[in-house]
Amino acid sequence: MSENRKPLFAVLDEYELLALWRLVAEAKFHPEPEDTDLWGSPYVRSLSQRINDALLECAKLKGDEKAQRHLSWRASLETNVVLPVVKKNLKNDAASAQWKTWTMDEKVAHLRGCVAPFDVSSALAEQLIREAEMPACIDRHATKP
Repeated sequence: MSENRKPLFAVLDEYELLALWRLVAEAKFHPEPEDTDLWGSPYVRSLSQRINDALLECAKLKGDEKAQRHLSWRASLETNVVLPVVKKNLKNDAASAQWKTWTMDEKVAHLRGCVAPFDVSSALAEQLIREAEMPACIDRHATKP
């Protein structure tokens, strides 16, 4: 947003901010979204990051413990309920023609943007990318007709 522009609307309190995050999170991390463009949208990425920066500021006003809990939540992707959706969306991304032209650094940057505001270590990002790029496994235990 330009520095000279007036905001289009304002969030008035922490409860509205939480409600806005829930809407954005539902859109980004829904297992069967109607609009698949939301996952990689730079606008949704920016909005989700700004919402969570504001939530962190609210938590800081309540003390160090609340702020640390918020930061711990941001670092929780590896055990968070959204991880299966992240893996599914990343698998779809890995199947695209554009993906194949990207370097590992570009793939990691894409993943970090898509999962914002969650923090992703380089090791976890590379692990998720490798998993997404694996071909679908054939069940060896399936019985033949």
